[in-house]
Amino acid sequence: MAEKDVGTTPINLKVNEPKTFKVMITNADKNINSTSSSSSSRSPPALLNEVELSIIGMTDSGLNGVTYTANPQRINMSNDTTNTVESEITLKAEEDGKTQPGQYTMMVKSSAAEKDGLFVSLLYPLPIKLDVPVPKPVQPQSPQSSIENSKQNPLSD
Repeated sequence: MAEKDVGTTPINLKVNEPKTFKVMITNADKNINSTSSSSSSRSPPALLNEVELSIIGMTDSGLNGVTYTANPQRINMSNDTTNTVESEITLKAEEDGKTQPGQYTMMVKSSAAEKDGLFVSLLYPLPIKLDVPVPKPVQPQSPQSSIENSKQNPLSD
């Protein structure tokens, strides 16, 4: 299974301006000549009946302030006769008040189950330039002012 390189130029994401790109997944096992004795006895390393696409960032849940949709997100490669399937991924930047603008690397992740129940994943770097407003610093309230605000004036009528 292989994906088309999405490029080295960062995708510039701005708030409310989604960006869409295509990912191509190729079933490399179908390119092996099945008449040779070595390949006919060899079973494919992964079950390609459910290849799942996702975008990950600093954590598996992705980069804060960036959401994605993949269409389709799950692909059945086992019944595909063309060896290649295409999916569209749309990235969207959201103004969450926490995300810092700047350059990031996210990953396009394609995963498939192996026969023993484990998963195999392929990761491809996806450079992102996040063009969002700089979060406003939170002004901490001093303990003294909060105590004074909570006091009631017993002398007022």
